[in-house]
Amino acid sequence: MVEAQFNAYVTWYIRRSYGMLTENGAVSKRGYAMAQYAKFVRPGSVRVDATKNPATNVYVSAYKSGQNVVVVVVNRNTSAQSVSLAINGGTVQSLTKYTTSGSKSVANDGTVSNSNGSFTLNLDGSSVTTFVGAIGGTVITPTPTRTNTPNSPTPTPTRTNTPNGPTATPTRTLTPGGPTLTLTPTPTAGSGTCSPVTSTITAPFSFDGAGTFCWQTTNLGSYINSWNTNSVTVNGVNVSNLYVASGSYPAKINGNWYVSYSSSVAWGHFEAK
Repeated sequence: MVEAQFNAYVTWYIRRSYGMLTENGAVSKRGYAMAQYAKFVRPGSVRVDATKNPATNVYVSAYKSGQNVVVVVVNRNTSAQSVSLAINGGTVQSLTKYTTSGSKSVANDGTVSNSNGSFTLNLDGSSVTTFVGAIGGTVITPTPTRTNTPNSPTPTPTRTNTPNGPTATPTRTLTPGGPTLTLTPTPTAGSGTCSPVTSTITAPFSFDGAGTFCWQTTNLGSYINSWNTNSVTVNGVNVSNLYVASGSYPAKINGNWYVSYSSSVAWGHFEAK
């Protein structure tokens, strides 16, 4: 945020072993680390100046929205650290502390009080900690409003997200929350197959590379996904470069699915999970 001066984080893959959600849909530590920013640095916030590296392997960014102040501190040391924080331009009486570490997930760690104009911030080892306060002492929570559009018979509702609302960072994901694919063809025996069959596969299965292949399987798992391909079909139905959940798989042909894969680049990918 500080070094690159960017104002949005876009992630392609939400539900992955390395994503914000694990394969079973649970929030991962990476997801909780993201929440240390997204849950508190809300739309309309502005990043303000802060000492970015007050100690070895400790990194700070700070944000302001109205009277609300948010400070996010990353401690990359494996041991606990302590740093001092002074806030200029107004008086903040206390900060509420939230921590994600190896044993915590956006845990409320109580409050830190102002002592002679500064705060002592105690940081867990290998952690991301968010401190939330307000100039004047009260964190302002926006209230959703509804505003009628003049000269219009239809009222236009507006919504102001609160600090505890969902993140509004624009994202594009090839996940169940992304493009929706409805497979309507119902292949009959003898149609939609590919040949010759290169090999028999079963989920979990993953392939990266160029080439043309025909895979036969009785088990595609809970979803399939592909990218950087020329063509991917399942029993003749085009699913190229799309996430498809199991509920949208075409009917089996003689008890099998036939996956036809073609990619001209080494970074072509297909997976059945």
